[in-house]
Amino acid sequence: AFRGNAVKRSTISASYNPINEDVIKEQMAEIDLFFIRSRVYMIMLLSPLEYSFVAPIPDKTVESVFEVIDAYIKESKSKGFNITYMRSDNERAFLTKRFTDRLAEAEIVQDTVAAGGHAPKAERRIRFVKEKARIIWHMLPYNPSATIQDWLVMFANRVTNMQRASNSISTLTPREKFTGRQGDFRHVKAPFGSYVQCVVPNTNNTMEQRTEAGIALMPKDNLTGTWYIYKIQTGRIVSRDNFTVIPMPDKLVQHMNRLAIADGLKVIVPDTNDYTPDPAYDRLTLNQDAAQPVDITKRLNNVTEENKHVEIGGVDSNKKKIENNIILHENNPCSQENETELFHVDKETELVN
Repeated sequence: AFRGNAVKRSTISASYNPINEDVIKEQMAEIDLFFIRSRVYMIMLLSPLEYSFVAPIPDKTVESVFEVIDAYIKESKSKGFNITYMRSDNERAFLTKRFTDRLAEAEIVQDTVAAGGHAPKAERRIRFVKEKARIIWHMLPYNPSATIQDWLVMFANRVTNMQRASNSISTLTPREKFTGRQGDFRHVKAPFGSYVQCVVPNTNNTMEQRTEAGIALMPKDNLTGTWYIYKIQTGRIVSRDNFTVIPMPDKLVQHMNRLAIADGLKVIVPDTNDYTPDPAYDRLTLNQDAAQPVDITKRLNNVTEENKHVEIGGVDSNKKKIENNIILHENNPCSQENETELFHVDKETELVN
C-alpha cells in the first residue's frame, strides 16, 4: 500500500547554527592505510583538530593514494584549515619521489617515521573506526557487499568524528569544529543499513509506484538532511530527502547475502552463543564454509530426528505441565513449502508422556 499512496513531504527547513569558538587553523596530518576483508582504506587525521577522513581506494599505488589525499587537502582548505606537515609510516607509496613531489607542490612538509615505526594517532583512530564498524556490522541482518562495506566504514568514521576527543578541553566535537556548525539531530533519520522505501523525486498521477526500495547509508551533511541511499534495483548511490524505514523481508536478506558472495568477500556468520532466534531476521543466514543457506534455529537446538524435533522448556515436574516456548523445526526450512515456523505458547499445556 505504501508504494501506491506515498506522498512527497516538504524538505526540512535549512538550519545553520554556527559555533562560537575559535579553532586552530594550522593542522598536522597523519596518514595510514588499513584493511577490512581484503579491501583497502585510506585514513588521514588532522591534529590538534582530531578530525579524520576515511575513504576506500582500489589499490596501494601512488596515484590511488594521492588522489584521495588531494581530495582531503582540498576539502580542508575549503573549510579554512591549512595542512603544514604530513606524517606517515614507511608504506611504499608514501616513500616514492612522486608522492613527495606532490606534497611539495601543495606546500606540505613530509615527515616519515623510522623503519618499523607507525603513525601513532592514525593507528589509534583506525582502531576506533574499526570498533564502531564492527559494532554496526553485527547489527545488520545480512553480510555487507563491497559497496555497503565501504559506506559502513565511512559511516563509522563519521560517528567517530561526532565524539569529543579525550585530549580536548572544548565542548565541541571534531565534526562541529571542522564544519563550523552544530549538528542537527533532525538529520538522524535511520540506522545504517536499514531497509527504506524512498519517495521518487518526481511523482505524477499515473499508476506507477511512488517509492523505490533502498538501503539507508549516511547523511549527506547538507543543511536539509539529505541522505545517501543504495538503490537496490540498480546498485547505484542516490540522494533522497523523503523515505520511510520498514522491516527488511527475508528475500532481501538473501539478496544482500548473495551480493556479498558475488563480490568475493568473506562471509561472516553471526555468533550463535547465547542466541535467541528471531523469525524476522535470523531465520536465514549463510554458512561460512559452504556459502549455502542454513537454518540457525536448527543448528542451535541440535536437531536429532530425521524430520522434526520439538524443544520444550519450563517443565513443572510436580504438575507435569509446560509453558513458555515450543520451537518446531521442519525438515526443509529453506523452502517456501516447509518454511520454519516459530510458535509461542502462552498457556500451560499437558505434557505427553
